[in-house]
Amino acid sequence: MSNNLRKTAVILGLAGMAGALALFAGDMLFYFNPESTDLMSNMASAAPARIEASALCALLAAWLYTLGAGQVWLALQPAPGI
Repeated sequence: MSNNLRKTAVILGLAGMAGALALFAGDMLFYFNPESTDLMSNMASAAPARIEASALCALLAAWLYTLGAGQVWLALQPAPGI
């Protein structure tokens, strides 16, 4: 694997991990309430701004996950001959 291709794979992998963190942050915005563990009531009482921020995090995460899938594609390419 060339050095340039290796750097690309690392960058794509980091993008996938950033997508996972963005999705986690969006879920915490949507579900988390320190005063209650009942998810249904937490979702029902979430502020509209938190729901919108959660949706934006999910949108960002989807794009980053798509970039992260590029690393999987690179990993599944056949190895060059000897």
